[in-house]
Order: sequence, then C-alpha cells, then structure tokens
Amino acid sequence: MIKKLAKILLGRKIYQALGKKYYIFLLKRRNRDLYNNIKRNKQFYKMHKGKRCFILGNGPSLRDVNLGKLKDEYVFSVNCFARVQNFELAKPNYHLWMDYSFFELRDDQKYNHEELINDYYKMAGTGAICFVPDVAYSFIKENKIDKILDVHYLLSGESNAVIPEIKYKLDDFITGYSTVVQYAITVAIYMGFTEIYLLGCDSTSIISLLNNALDVKSNNIHAYDKDDTNERNKQILSNWSMTDIFFDQYTLFHGYKLLGEFSKKQGIVLRNCSTKTLINEISWVSLNDVLN
Repeated sequence: MIKKLAKILLGRKIYQALGKKYYIFLLKRRNRDLYNNIKRNKQFYKMHKGKRCFILGNGPSLRDVNLGKLKDEYVFSVNCFARVQNFELAKPNYHLWMDYSFFELRDDQKYNHEELINDYYKMAGTGAICFVPDVAYSFIKENKIDKILDVHYLLSGESNAVIPEIKYKLDDFITGYSTVVQYAITVAIYMGFTEIYLLGCDSTSIISLLNNALDVKSNNIHAYDKDDTNERNKQILSNWSMTDIFFDQYTLFHGYKLLGEFSKKQGIVLRNCSTKTLINEISWVSLNDVLN
C-alpha cells in the first residue's frame, strides 16, 4: 500500500529512479564485492573506440557462417554458443549470459545443471571476458564459476517496452531487454565500437513456441544440434499466457528498434548480417560485403 501511494505521489519515473539509488546504496553496504565488481566496469568505457565487432546470436542461420573468418575480429558470443560446432574458431573476446534460467533462477524454464556447468567450462577455454546479471552472484560463487572465468556483473532495469530509453553505462543500471543480444549491443556501444554487426540473430523463437502450442515439434531451432528447446517451450507454455508471449515478442523487437535509433544518433553503424531473420528494425547487409 505504501509503495503504491509513493508511486502515485512521486510519479513512476522518479519512484523507480529513487528505488535504483536505494538498491545500489544497500548493495554497497551488504555486498561490497558485487558492488566493486560493477563499478570496475568503468574500465571498459571506450576501450575499443572506432573499432568494429560482431555479435553472434545462436539462431539457425549461424550455421551458414564460417566462424574461422571472424578469428581476427572482435567477437561477442552469447548463451549456449559453446554448443555450436567448431565454436572455438570464432575466438570470442566477450561472452554474455543474461537470462536468469542460466543461473537456475526461473521456475518456468530450466536447464540441466550439469550441461550448464559444462558450458561454463567450455567458454573458459576461450578466455572470453564474461558478463552476467547481478542476480547471478550467488550461483556464480556457489559453483565457483568465477574461479575459471573473468566474470563481470551488470545491473539491468525494467524492460525498454515500459521505459523507452537506452541506458548503457555499465557501472550503473542499464536498460533491461528481452534478449541477450541486445545486452551485447549495449556493452559494445559502451566499449566504443562504431560498427556493430549481428550474425545468427534470427529472432525465430516465436515460430517454435507456436509450433509447440499446436503440438508440432520444431527442428533446427538453434545453431547447435543438442537442443532441448522443445521441452523448455512446453514449460513456458504451461506458465505463460499467449498475451504474455506476444508482449514479450513486442518488447524484443521494440528493443531492436530503440537500439537502432540510438545507434544512428550516436553515429554508430548497427547492421544485421543474419541470412534468415525476422528483424527488420535494423538494416541488413551481407557479411561478405562487410568482410571484403
């Protein structure tokens, strides 16, 4: 009741801003290690100014890419990239896990624990610097993931469908998104990259969800073969209404729209090189043209 009244009196934007400041105040007092880790993200500011990078989603179109062609580029990978055949060829510099399910924090979507840990160890072999949400702290510590990976934490706010504003300072709250790829774009912007190219960013997950809702099994959902998405889709469908599912899809594509507009204003080239994609909020360009 008090929270509702405060939100009415202060207005949602001021109420949320004060809430974030209070969260950071408590974090500084109760978990100094996590607080200091987040503040150390300042080291990444404009460290790659004027450079270009490639962000690899795990959509099925990534199968069309010769990852070896990216070995001399700056590369971001995400989620279960370690399951992609010959993933090591891309030599990723940075890797992101942002979905809470990768830290066993969601009841509506679960991964096998052993497979998760195996993914972390595989990524450790690449030497990539990793970014995870602040809520992953306990999982990371309990499973000693920070002993094998260079882990950096990110604070994310509400979905950008609710607050249409891009916040990208990694030592503070950043915009919340519906997909890890958009977090990777945000990190790349903060690092100063002026050309950002997307690969394997198909955003076709809605197709498999609808197929599962109609009791039709989907194949080739991701760029890797060992894929339990059909099973996890069933978990989502048993917990989410179609209203929730389509709103989530709205926030996903709206995020690309906002990041495209923001990048243009900042003089950043943001392009999608994925060969099969539903994303039309970001201009498409051929990977061969970019590399040549």
